[in-house]
Amino acid sequence: MTCTMSVCATLCCTSVAKAQAPLGRSVAVGIVRGPSIGRPLFATTPAVKTECPELEPARVAGEALAGAYAGIGGYFIGSMAIGSIAELTNVSDAMKEHITFVGGVLGAGAATAASVWAIGNIGDQTGSFPTAVGGAAAGMAVGLLLNQIIYGHARLPTEGESSRMRWVEASLEAMLPSIGATIAFNSTRRFK
Repeated sequence: MTCTMSVCATLCCTSVAKAQAPLGRSVAVGIVRGPSIGRPLFATTPAVKTECPELEPARVAGEALAGAYAGIGGYFIGSMAIGSIAELTNVSDAMKEHITFVGGVLGAGAATAASVWAIGNIGDQTGSFPTAVGGAAAGMAVGLLLNQIIYGHARLPTEGESSRMRWVEASLEAMLPSIGATIAFNSTRRFK
């Protein structure tokens, strides 16, 4: 009986090893021996991809630029949508302005994070959308703080300031949420 179990164990053994596939991806290679076959069978199955993909400068630049432009568009769409809803309410004009601003900020953050996530998901890579939203929110907070430092409580530039300086400040404020979302998203990149 012991001899029979030893023969059966020898005939029905399975070995698994990792091999290196093309492009640096590992695969599991199984060698199956069965009593009726008499020779090893080789089967390959993809192993779990645990490595982080390399950063591609073109992809990162695309994420940052698309996020910035989408954020600008999202600000206008969000402020128009929420502003039209605020017009239907019986609140003061100052409150309507604040509600419209908050709608614009929320629209800009959502559009920025969605654009960064969409560009980052092209091909065989993916990342975390909630993390991109968090990065956009952090960048937006830094932009709002910068706005408060430069303009004070007015939130808008004075008339005496040059248009070039306004453009530089607005561009920086538009890029900060996109940069934050890009950094946050790329910290969670992985293969699909």
